[in-house]
Amino acid sequence: SEVIRVVLSLRNGGVQVREHVLEVIVAAVNDMPSFTIPDSLAVVEGIGLSTIPAFATSISPGPPNEASQGVSFTLTSLTAGFFLSDPEIASDGELSFRTSLGMHGLVTVVARIHDSGMDAILDTTQLEATTSYFTIRVFPLPVVSSISPRLVPTAGRVTVTLRGQYFGSYYSRGYFAASYGDFAIYIGGDKCLNNAFLSDGEVTCEVPSGIGPSAVSFNVSDGALSRAGSLDAGIIHSLVIYGGVSADSETAGFIAVGPRRVAAGTLESPSASLSDANLALSRGVLALATLAGRLFVAGNFLTAAGVKVGHVLAWDGFEISPLGLGVDGAVKALAVFRGGLVAGGAFTRAFQQEGQVVSSGGLAFWSGSAWSLLGGASVPGDVTALLAS
Repeated sequence: SEVIRVVLSLRNGGVQVREHVLEVIVAAVNDMPSFTIPDSLAVVEGIGLSTIPAFATSISPGPPNEASQGVSFTLTSLTAGFFLSDPEIASDGELSFRTSLGMHGLVTVVARIHDSGMDAILDTTQLEATTSYFTIRVFPLPVVSSISPRLVPTAGRVTVTLRGQYFGSYYSRGYFAASYGDFAIYIGGDKCLNNAFLSDGEVTCEVPSGIGPSAVSFNVSDGALSRAGSLDAGIIHSLVIYGGVSADSETAGFIAVGPRRVAAGTLESPSASLSDANLALSRGVLALATLAGRLFVAGNFLTAAGVKVGHVLAWDGFEISPLGLGVDGAVKALAVFRGGLVAGGAFTRAFQQEGQVVSSGGLAFWSGSAWSLLGGASVPGDVTALLAS
């Protein structure tokens, strides 16, 4: 503030008869500080601490006579829980924040500047002059949930389907497109070939050769926003699969796949190690077959991993699928025939998914969706071996 002295004199014929001194106090008015920020920025989910130097520019406490005043910022996110640490702007304009893993999308942040000369309470005009808004788009990491088929030969050259989330959409890429590119799929350290984008949740590629289990990763190329998601042991290049009865229980069945991850060896010299597929079969395994990237398992068991399967099942490396409702006795032999599966054993009936009964005798044909008689007639007896060509 500043004091101005005004002297008032009353004179009569040049003679001062009265004098009055008036002091006028001029209160200082603080000019509002100002700054400039971009309207938006983009980052990747869960990357840790993000710092953007000179995010706020043209920072000024006011005219030259207020140059000594200090400035500071307060930032408020309009979406609770979005950040592990709330955004901050330092006095030099650097923006910093830390996003939470699993949090992505668009969040609006309110930025307000203060200086040391401001009143505690501002009017509407002053608030508007010192407040700006910006958005942070946090792109999600790709999520690989499953690969089908998971079990592939060591030579590769099999087309697999990756299912998951955030492979390509406006939400996951930030722009609209009929089909999205700029991505690569890796099986271990080797690139998948002939990638094809199907949807935000599904892509395909041709698996290279390999040995044992390998991680599968989906990588988006987007400059500083490049990102990737992976599934550990998503693909198994299997050299040998066998099944039987567990020595530990003498009744429960098992499936083992080799070589094992920790001792896979090489394509030229693979190891003979094996690992349990953990299918939790209630009884022993008697027959195996592969078709369309799935392993078909048959035997004395009624359940697998707690699921009722009725002596026969399909496994894609992730999920167990019953064949209809199974059959009513042990399946002892399997053979691939004309795009389907022939099952033989000590059973007399096969059951469709809806419960209908096929009086099959000891031989039945699974088309991929239903049971039927092979050759149009039931086969009495106990079928213990099969050969198809």
